[in-house]
Amino acid sequence: MSFALLTDSPRNVEASQTLEQFESLGKIVPRLISPFLEVRLILMLGYQLSQEGTPDPAATGGAPLPQETIEENERLRRAYMMLVAHMPGFSDLIEEFRKANWGSKWSDIVSLISKTATQTRSNDSSSVCNKLNYFLADAKARVPQELLDEKSTRGFNHPWTGRLLCPRRMLTKFRQDPDAFIAKCNPGPRKILHSDWPTFLYNNDDREYDRDNPEEGLFRGVVLIRILRHLLIGPGAALRPEQKQTRRSNARIIGASTVNAYLIAYAACLARFMLNNSKEWDHTDFLFDVSAFYDRIINYFDSGKDDDRVIELLAWFQREVFTGRSSTATNEENIPDSEDEVGDEDEDARINKQRELRRNQRNANNGNSS
Repeated sequence: MSFALLTDSPRNVEASQTLEQFESLGKIVPRLISPFLEVRLILMLGYQLSQEGTPDPAATGGAPLPQETIEENERLRRAYMMLVAHMPGFSDLIEEFRKANWGSKWSDIVSLISKTATQTRSNDSSSVCNKLNYFLADAKARVPQELLDEKSTRGFNHPWTGRLLCPRRMLTKFRQDPDAFIAKCNPGPRKILHSDWPTFLYNNDDREYDRDNPEEGLFRGVVLIRILRHLLIGPGAALRPEQKQTRRSNARIIGASTVNAYLIAYAACLARFMLNNSKEWDHTDFLFDVSAFYDRIINYFDSGKDDDRVIELLAWFQREVFTGRSSTATNEENIPDSEDEVGDEDEDARINKQRELRRNQRNANNGNSS
């Protein structure tokens, strides 16, 4: 990739092809990097952080950086490294622009990537917004028409969407009296937070919630598979994976041949946008921090990359999205719900405990086999 090509020959065919590559980067950003980070910050501050690492204490007057700032800087640094990795030669080109004091051409490139990223996220959310049938494991079930007619009726304004948004650990209480439950939500005394896994992420909402094992059924919700098929293969493949596609898939355009944590987290955020009553994509939904929800999902997979359950889960996603196997809910025996406790719970701590138990069991098995 030539710096002179972009700065001296804007009408050159090769330059036009390079600009198309930048547009492709924009399509990658929300799907494989983050739908919440600004492209300008990724490319400018992320670049600086990748070069400098931890800021000099003199820059902060000797005071330590707040933990929140440290975490945000790491997100930007990591996002930058991921972005340049998707385009060979991009990091060298950035260095050339830096030596030339950046300039207007660099601003144009950043604007192009940023605009494409924003448009891609907007197109994705718009294209799935009314596909509420993606949440239905039962082909005979129907979505209430009023939810399709007006998005403002969704969220905790309606029991159909309220049930799916309800934290899985509170689902029994919701079922006991849906109207009373949603009357206390958004706004209300009942807090719906990103630290509780929502019901739509699960495939076993007819079973008793296991407080000690919140991973049971987690991320097996049929909607995640259907959204990923919709985005990566085409809308027609969401419900009919065997259907032949006539257009080049987004998976090929963005180079996504493997389902990873970023795609799953993006699909989960899109699913939540489909269910809530917000007409515009936002970082928050009342008290629910959507960007923190996204980061929590990434962390679940990253922190469990050596865990057997996570490895198997990613393999399951790969099969379901790209090989066209059925992704309907399992035919498990219905088990009555028990009373939920709605006090504070740390689901992540319980997940880590279960992982530790599995790790110890695996080590014990390995020791016995030797």
